[in-house]
Amino acid sequence: MSRSAVFALLIIVFLVLGTSIYCNAQNMDDNVRGISIKIVYDPYMDYGIVTYEILFSKTMENTIIDLPLVADNINDIINVTGSEGQVFPYTYINENTSISILINNTDTLIITYEISGFMDEVGIDAYSGILDLSLLSGMNVSVEIVLPSVFNVSTEPRSSYVEYDDGLTIIKINNPGIYAVYVEKSLLATTTTISPPTTTTTPAPLSSITSTTTTTTTTPSTTTVSSHSMTTTTSPTSPNTVSPRETVGLSPFMIGLIIAVIVIIVLIALLLRR
Repeated sequence: MSRSAVFALLIIVFLVLGTSIYCNAQNMDDNVRGISIKIVYDPYMDYGIVTYEILFSKTMENTIIDLPLVADNINDIINVTGSEGQVFPYTYINENTSISILINNTDTLIITYEISGFMDEVGIDAYSGILDLSLLSGMNVSVEIVLPSVFNVSTEPRSSYVEYDDGLTIIKINNPGIYAVYVEKSLLATTTTISPPTTTTTPAPLSSITSTTTTTTTTPSTTTVSSHSMTTTTSPTSPNTVSPRETVGLSPFMIGLIIAVIVIIVLIALLLRR
């Protein structure tokens, strides 16, 4: 093989590899239609479940999604599934509470995980916390925070609104940003507790990557509410750090990268033999 042919092959390999990396990095922003996040949190038990749902504008095929998760204190990833219940392999990154997921043949991605430390107690039946949605800026985002009692609510900034339904407080946010949330229990309200989920785990093999399928059941108790009043106060909180479970897999993109590196090494070896 001539020296010029080797150089030409090297250039082609680098161009293909660079194009693949660019397409993979651009895929999520170009195809996300909307993000819906539901945080069901009990400040008395310091326990919550987050359901993070992403809707795509088309069916995604063999795509790696890098996604920042909401809440800093993530105890466990319960499951990562698609529109038809298929389980996807993922890697959780503890340093920045993000997740990298290999998805295929789906137009919906649902991530369910457990959290704690979302709010700190700052007084008698009063709690405050920080909700950081700034990394989702520019996207169509809808967030609900569900609390198991009737609370007086104040947020800063004040671009949120509150609903009360069957003894639950539902805080709704539609504009990504950093929010300070303060809640104080109404004096005439009773409490509904959120029980930790019971999980049943079965293995779900995906090629060379192993994931798990988890069924989650959350059972709240009934609640009776008489009346409530409203106050406005804001107090921030400081996040804690925990070590979540990690599932690491080798994606098709990484396999392609390894093959490209091997090809480059072989071509360089042939060039040196000349």
